[in-house]
Amino acid sequence: MTIQDALTVTFLGITVVFLGLILTSVFISSFSFLPALVQRLRQRRLVARPPRDDRALAVDIPSEVVALIVTALEVEMRMREALMEDGMGTPSPPGRQAP
Repeated sequence: MTIQDALTVTFLGITVVFLGLILTSVFISSFSFLPALVQRLRQRRLVARPPRDDRALAVDIPSEVVALIVTALEVEMRMREALMEDGMGTPSPPGRQAP
């Protein structure tokens, strides 16, 4: 190895170390910068958001529709319980009943 090669390796090694130190310093300083930035963005979002109208959320759903939704959820829950009885959450093979 010549002296020029040794100086090149030394220079590259020092450059890599200092770049790592600079990136670490930027990363550590971002711990105080990022929460302030997030807080400012939340404040802007709260100011920019129009007031919520609760009347738009109050929708009159017919009782028949509610009954259908509840029935579908009950069937889904019972099917899931039957599948979980197998132990692995997989359906039982044909001809074999779940215990």
